[in-house]
Amino acid sequence: MIVGICGLLRAGKTALLTLFAIMAMLDYNIYLQGKQKIIELNNGGYNFTLPPQHHLVYSNYDIIYKSYDYGVLRSYKFNAFYLGLPNSQHKTLLFPPFSQFFITEGQRPLNSRMSFVLSDFVSQYYETGGHYGCNFYIDCQRLNLLDANVRELMELVIEVQSIKFVKNRNGNIVKTIWKTKEFSSSFDYENYLSSGKQKGGKSKTYVFKDDITKFYNSYYCFPNYLKNAQYRDFTYQLSEIVDNSVEAIDNFNDNNPTEVPSTYYKKR
Repeated sequence: MIVGICGLLRAGKTALLTLFAIMAMLDYNIYLQGKQKIIELNNGGYNFTLPPQHHLVYSNYDIIYKSYDYGVLRSYKFNAFYLGLPNSQHKTLLFPPFSQFFITEGQRPLNSRMSFVLSDFVSQYYETGGHYGCNFYIDCQRLNLLDANVRELMELVIEVQSIKFVKNRNGNIVKTIWKTKEFSSSFDYENYLSSGKQKGGKSKTYVFKDDITKFYNSYYCFPNYLKNAQYRDFTYQLSEIVDNSVEAIDNFNDNNPTEVPSTYYKKR
């Protein structure tokens, strides 16, 4: 099954994705199914390692769940650009049967603008993943940013409309609540959007009896902005009033070019 999660910026999409990941971590039946299949494969001659934790949750961002009942559970980190069937063109990772994938910012590995060049071994992994026991949960700001083929395969689309944190009298968050609207296909969701969000969908509320933000970093992309920054410094160019002097006008044009840099766009 492929589930799409979309909504406005900071609406709680990745928070809800994290809730589903935690639920999958705690679903012992998924783990048992995967473990049994691995044992059967090993009996057939393979030598696969059993999961180091009692779950099969993979995510492209860090999820660390802590509770009194379950201790500490960590998702298995993976790069979604290496999700695909074995092939001779591009390296792919090997995942156990019944793996559950949680992908945030899904438009990066599944960019709709690149659908015409998305390799078959990638799309086939999503198309046939159910044969291997896999489920995929993908979040993005707008559903149409995702690869068209993957969108059409979705059996559930969730539009996150709001997230609310309930605090106790001491100011501690004790509950997270999401208001959502759900659709049985991307086609139904597109009809809902074209109607001006007036028709279709089923309202649903999700409740998590804790602060969901404790278990993942909602600013996980922060380090991306500081790559190779150890020998650089921040930019602090002050705004100035430009007078009519030649020097001021030349200085303005030097610092405010109108040409688009040749390296800004990349041919696709």
